[in-house]
Amino acid sequence: KGGGKTVTVAAGLIDRVQKYPGSKYFIASATYQTAIDSTATELVEICDIMGVRVIWRDTMIIDRKKHKHVYYFPEFHSVICIRSADNMDMIEGSKWDGAAISEVTLWQPMDVRTALSRLRRGKADHCKLIDGLAEDETFWTYEWLKENRFHIFTVNTYENRPNLPPDYIPNMERMYPGDLGRRYLMGEAVSISRIPTLPNYRDAIHR
Repeated sequence: KGGGKTVTVAAGLIDRVQKYPGSKYFIASATYQTAIDSTATELVEICDIMGVRVIWRDTMIIDRKKHKHVYYFPEFHSVICIRSADNMDMIEGSKWDGAAISEVTLWQPMDVRTALSRLRRGKADHCKLIDGLAEDETFWTYEWLKENRFHIFTVNTYENRPNLPPDYIPNMERMYPGDLGRRYLMGEAVSISRIPTLPNYRDAIHR
């Protein structure tokens, strides 16, 4: 939490917007409301930081299809659209040059596969950027990312300290002590529901 995940994936797509003029991307969160309230807001803020002009359009015709919630970059004629896992079926038939999937731990594997299968437009490098909080070491994302040859980077809240409000980390430390802190502040894939082992187990007493 607070490690800069959304900022990183947004900056990655904005970089490609400039590198590949005329390209088309989407950023998708777990739900459409989260995508609008969080991901889209971050996208605009990163554009301001990077000095890149962007125009929001409620609807826009791209590749002869109507797209909703579009961020258009007039200097590069590239676009980034906002999507979500809960309406991922709606991208069937469309083609994209890259995508950033946010909060992947709240997604279903089928929705991730559906999203990435649409990266076939051919005007950029088909980048795939995925972010999410650390989960239990047995969670599906870890094996899936390895099987699909993703490079995995682990960051922690403390690495992003200069960009956070002064009280952010102390508040997080109070909210997430112990193994919760190891997961959400340090980014470690640890279980927070382990049952402790009883070294002198006796069935009649402990069962």
